[in-house]
Amino acid sequence: MTDGHLTPVKHDKTSCVFCKSIRGFEMPDALVEQLKLCNVVIFAGAGVSTESVTVFPATFYDEVLGQVGVADDSCPKFSTLMSMFCRRPNGRAELIRKIINRLKYVESFPELGFAATTFHRELATLFYVNTIITTNWDDYFERFCGAIPLTSSQDFSLWALPGRKVFKIHGSASSVGSIVATDEDYARAHESLERGPLGSALKLALSTKTIVYVGYSLRDDDFLAIHNYLRRELGEMAPQSYVVSLDDASEGRFREMGLHPIFTDARYFVAMLKKHLAEDEHFLPDDRFDGIRGAYDRVDEEHGKLHRAFNLHKTPEIAFSACYQDGLMHAFERIMVLKRTGEYSHRCDVLRKAQAYEGIRRHNIKMRRYLDVAYAEGYQNGLFYLLWDDKVRKHLPYYYLYGAKYQPSSLSELRRLLKGPIHKAAAAHASRAVSRLGPHDHLHHPPFIGGGRSHAAD
Repeated sequence: MTDGHLTPVKHDKTSCVFCKSIRGFEMPDALVEQLKLCNVVIFAGAGVSTESVTVFPATFYDEVLGQVGVADDSCPKFSTLMSMFCRRPNGRAELIRKIINRLKYVESFPELGFAATTFHRELATLFYVNTIITTNWDDYFERFCGAIPLTSSQDFSLWALPGRKVFKIHGSASSVGSIVATDEDYARAHESLERGPLGSALKLALSTKTIVYVGYSLRDDDFLAIHNYLRRELGEMAPQSYVVSLDDASEGRFREMGLHPIFTDARYFVAMLKKHLAEDEHFLPDDRFDGIRGAYDRVDEEHGKLHRAFNLHKTPEIAFSACYQDGLMHAFERIMVLKRTGEYSHRCDVLRKAQAYEGIRRHNIKMRRYLDVAYAEGYQNGLFYLLWDDKVRKHLPYYYLYGAKYQPSSLSELRRLLKGPIHKAAAAHASRAVSRLGPHDHLHHPPFIGGGRSHAAD
């Protein structure tokens, strides 16, 4: 800084920890094909979470090692070090407190939270991945990928539920009693994985699916026991698995374990996977979500203009626009909220939802529930908007009048339409609905359609 002004610093890619980790690599065609078959499982370790070098300057292991005070030349394995810490007075409680505080520290600084979840946010829209296994204690896969957590044998009953799952084989910080950290914890976890239903499901996944290991040292005892067992039992019949790592020095060890190494950053690896899926007709590119927030804000703005320009009781026909706009906004809201699950990244699934609303629209026309028709058409257009290219998006109608030959994109166009003939039955329906409102009420359509049908049912 000079003379009170900031001196610009040139970005040096050779020293930037983010840039250095992005390395070019050759994507295995076999892996992409297995992904398209939804046959890939992600096995994630701490390196894609809080223990990344982009988050803390020192690992949790190093932090505990400094407090235990072992000999300089001693490097106990992770679980043994945690056991040593727990032998101190109130050691177990203190260890849990350290784990929770470390996670809370990340949460308290958006910069750190962003760095700790780059992989999760990139993975989120990759709907082909519906099973994740992790040794991490944080809840990032639940929050940023919409995964249902499975941490115990009792949770196995949830396996049949639709949607993405995450096996948390070392427990979760949201249930501190489940945390696996010490030698004793690992022994119990190993026994549970060997004999329990959750462990059986894990072994089935490891023996039948293509596993991609990310952010993981592959040195945890409970994992190695299962992995080595399966390698012995399956031999050459074991499916090809991959490890994404920056540790070039471990290439020999990876190959000895039967793994195909890919040396690059984990988030970058997923981003490149998505590029390889660009030609896949099922996958909706992430950039289609970019315009949803702006479109939502535009509809919200037009919604306000509508109610400022008209008195609902004097011009009840504007209720159609109000319900249509509610449908649009609800569609956009749901897309933004559920983007993390990958549900809206499947082009065919989004199209199926939109087509289902055509049936809903027609049914409500038959039932003469014209405000529900307006809402359904708004919701349907919100779904189509996600699929449309930028050229088509420019023609999205922001207003609606039942029976009109074309739907208005502006308030002035709506004014002109209101001066012409209006569908009599629909107008009477709107008048009856408005008559039930107070003098200062606005008409709002909840996220349900006639008969109490919810969007979740579609």
